[in-house]
Amino acid sequence: MACPRPAAPLPEFRLVGEEGALVTVGEALCACDPHDLCVTLLRCQAGWAVDPDAVGARRLRPLVSRVRTALRAMGALRPHGEAPPGHEALIPWESFEYAGRPGRVERSLGAALVPLGRADDARQALAACGGAVWGPVPPVADRLLGEAPPGAPWTPDALDASLVSWEGQPWPRALGCALWVPHGQLRSEALQVAAALFWALTRRGFSARGRPVVSSSVAPAPRTARRQPDPSPADAALVRRLNYNAWMAALRAQAESARLMEVSR
Repeated sequence: MACPRPAAPLPEFRLVGEEGALVTVGEALCACDPHDLCVTLLRCQAGWAVDPDAVGARRLRPLVSRVRTALRAMGALRPHGEAPPGHEALIPWESFEYAGRPGRVERSLGAALVPLGRADDARQALAACGGAVWGPVPPVADRLLGEAPPGAPWTPDALDASLVSWEGQPWPRALGCALWVPHGQLRSEALQVAAALFWALTRRGFSARGRPVVSSSVAPAPRTARRQPDPSPADAALVRRLNYNAWMAALRAQAESARLMEVSR
């Protein structure tokens, strides 16, 4: 079976509406070039200290082959999978941290799983905070997060940890899950989101039935910030503002996903 190798991931999905559109995880992953997805996995998910482009195509070939094989399996499973319930969707989820030098900030882009039944909570949080800012983060955001009930799915911590619960999903079911794609998403961004989804589905391997093999001895590693010098007040304020605006974007994505899911039913 030939693996699709389009010129860019998600080429036909830079849709339609002003906000974005819903596709399935299977559509998104199977639209990826295996080599480009492999390089993005190494850079953004596996934590390689070496630039994959400097390794050379020959040395990367075995890793690319494994990614291609997994994509072929996903392509074969996708048409036969059970449609998941329409109460969850995946959205792009970005975060920022100080990179250790003045004015340097690192951006991470992955995915978060959001419950569409709680989209009203996300809309209320978005309305209370007032959306993105160019200046200081509004105090209402701190108050809102401080008063959030434990486990509230729209908080940054919950969004950061949400994909871990997705690792136990059988592949056919996971590949049918809805993924919200922002309007005008860049190719590099699409690859980073796809890499996060691919990593969640494959980091523990899979059986012949396409179900991740979960070992009780392997616990998901929490994301921890690297030790860096303390940022200056200006850099700390910049990182805080960027992370706040990323959270506002996630709230909008959750609300838009819920609207599109209702429209598509």
